[in-house]
Amino acid sequence: MRDINGALAQLKRAAQSEDGLAKSVVEPGPLAPARELLGELLLSLGRNREAEAAFEAVLRSNPNRFRSLAGAAAAAQAEGRSGIALARYRLLLRNTVEADAPRPELAAAHAALDALRKR
Repeated sequence: MRDINGALAQLKRAAQSEDGLAKSVVEPGPLAPARELLGELLLSLGRNREAEAAFEAVLRSNPNRFRSLAGAAAAAQAEGRSGIALARYRLLLRNTVEADAPRPELAAAHAALDALRKR
């Protein structure tokens, strides 16, 4: 049986603990920040406002982080906030213009931009 509430509580605790750690100027941060994982779980549950807030928190300390930017854009789109979604998708695509491998998030960004422009 899935314990979504337990998973959310554990991820929130992990994110709060991680927030208390100082980011090193020499060493990179975590490969997958706990708050970003929390955002992805919240997004998958349709809790888009909370997901967007989690992704935004990651972006404050790690500007232009790929997964957080893609997640924040998807959350904004799901909430009907087209202007914000468009801006984030554009930034994501601008940051990856020289990417050498296709990624599903980029295909989704292109599709979302096409759909949002038609509105």
